[in-house]
Amino acid sequence: DEQDRPFEEELIRNPHNVKSWLRYISMKAKSPPKVVYMLYERAVKQLPGSYKLWYRYLRLRRVHSRSLCPGSILHEETNNAHERALVTMHKMPRIWIDYLMFLMSQGLITRTRHAFDRALKALPITQHDRIWNLYLRFADRHGHKINETCVRIYRRYVKFAPDDMERFVNFLIQHGNANEAAVVLSEIINDDSFMSREGKSKFQLWNQLCNLLVKNPLKITSLKADPIIRQGIHRYTDQVGVLWNSLADYHIRCENLA
Repeated sequence: DEQDRPFEEELIRNPHNVKSWLRYISMKAKSPPKVVYMLYERAVKQLPGSYKLWYRYLRLRRVHSRSLCPGSILHEETNNAHERALVTMHKMPRIWIDYLMFLMSQGLITRTRHAFDRALKALPITQHDRIWNLYLRFADRHGHKINETCVRIYRRYVKFAPDDMERFVNFLIQHGNANEAAVVLSEIINDDSFMSREGKSKFQLWNQLCNLLVKNPLKITSLKADPIIRQGIHRYTDQVGVLWNSLADYHIRCENLA
């Protein structure tokens, strides 16, 4: 093609010039996708460490993939392109985040989880908050399908962000894990240094634990409700009425279930 000749000649002279490749790719923008992909492939082969080339190439592939159903050959080729990019781009959080979101859109649960774990391993801890925000969205979305796996994800997260334990508690309650939710709440209450992100006082956290114990007398086996509620009665003398009611409610439920 006569149009291609000056660009090809420029690349013979300067094969490692990113701008030369981008000018050529821009000229070919309206060509069939396979033609543009081949040009990008040539570019990243010459410049595997170019973030600009990989970022634009992967973005183009994702855009084209969205018009097809997940599971298509194009989706798999796009996944493979991301994997090849990560050989040199593994320290770039944006590449990971885009790939993780693309995997999530395909419903590839195991593959997505493994990719999240690899991202956390590859990136410095100062970048982990960006990955965790997405990983927790993944866990929240699939908690009803793969509950124990998602609980493990949250357990790892609270080691990274121990001040966000309440989010873990909310996840456990939402997905029916009342026993572990009660244990985590008990740990929060007994930690004098804990500051609630949700702005809850110690009594509000204690009351939440009491309500959980009262409503789930058969599910919660790791804690004894009666002594915990009685301890609250001695500790929060201005709230004895509320806590006595909780204790009475607990025993009524236990008698009804007996």
